[in-house]
Amino acid sequence: MNFPNLLVVTLLSNAVLFASPIYTTSIIAQTGDIVGGQTLTGVVGNHPGINNNDQVAYEGFYNGGAALFVDHTAVQRTGDVVSGVTLTGLGSPSIDSAGILSYRGYFGATAGIFTTGTLLVQEGAVIGGKTVTFFNDPTSNDSGTVVFYSLYPGGDGLFTQNGAVATIGSVIGGKTLDNLGSSPAINNAGTFVFEASFAGGSGLFTQNALLVQVGDTIAGHTLTFIETAPGITNAGTAVFYATDATGTGIFTPNSLILHTGDVIGGKVVKTLNSAALMNSSGTVVFSDQFAGAIFTQFGVVAAVGDVVGGKTIDSLGSVAINDSGNVAFYARFTDNTTGILLAQQQAQATPETSTSFLFGGGLLALGITSRLRRRACRS
Repeated sequence: MNFPNLLVVTLLSNAVLFASPIYTTSIIAQTGDIVGGQTLTGVVGNHPGINNNDQVAYEGFYNGGAALFVDHTAVQRTGDVVSGVTLTGLGSPSIDSAGILSYRGYFGATAGIFTTGTLLVQEGAVIGGKTVTFFNDPTSNDSGTVVFYSLYPGGDGLFTQNGAVATIGSVIGGKTLDNLGSSPAINNAGTFVFEASFAGGSGLFTQNALLVQVGDTIAGHTLTFIETAPGITNAGTAVFYATDATGTGIFTPNSLILHTGDVIGGKVVKTLNSAALMNSSGTVVFSDQFAGAIFTQFGVVAAVGDVVGGKTIDSLGSVAINDSGNVAFYARFTDNTTGILLAQQQAQATPETSTSFLFGGGLLALGITSRLRRRACRS
């Protein structure tokens, strides 16, 4: 047996680090499809939703109205009567594991926060002592708690259908909040995460703690700005976008996941500017319009130029990910139609290797081989 050569092979084979996922992508709905008995004239690119059963929620338009869809079923339409009010407008939906939607809806000049078939809150309601007057799109967890941003006379805050989470003047982690970010997140344990500002700075908070603030240094990157749309896993890990002196990164309070300038799947990450999304396995997903791709930290999910269902992708929009690593996203095609697509993670590709590990391992192997050969000559 040639032990030195075997050692080299063993070291090099151990340099395999991970495999990039392979995705099978299909079109859930597109312009011209007949869905729920209506011919779609387009789908909305803001925040499709996906749950752990691979049900995909999105907003679409047809002649004479709009609807919120789950896969190929119209769940809520303009003109529907919900809790005694007639829907005249719809926002982007969130979907829980039971397939229940939460969304912002309009009836006449009034806005409300709805779940499927139910009006939860409307403008003018008093929640936690505040009269709510404006809503952003909500999100929800699997326990039915719906969280949303709202204005009220004299300030803004984050609310659920049951009470206030945080408002101007709330003291969390020793900081008195003076402005709340408009895109909170919630996990199944009922932990909220959100961006907020305070005198002299801003940071990322839960309802009980300050997690990180501008000026903190994470993995050698000193944060200069924290974006307003964080995420949180069911295990309680918060994820967020932040800028530093060299660009923008996706961070947790203790680590850097990726950064502009990183090369993933042969493409350079150029922009990070949408909601921060991480599943329970720690996979983050984001759409980079300048790079023309949807990424995780492990590889490319979809890219401009991909052909799906006979359609060529011309541009990409908002994304969502579930705990299986499957990704729902918006795309515009070269024929100027639009669609909602689902990329399902399949078997692993040929494992990738780390160049630096191979190089270092190779040098180590060669050094050991040389020493062994010298010993053999002396004997």
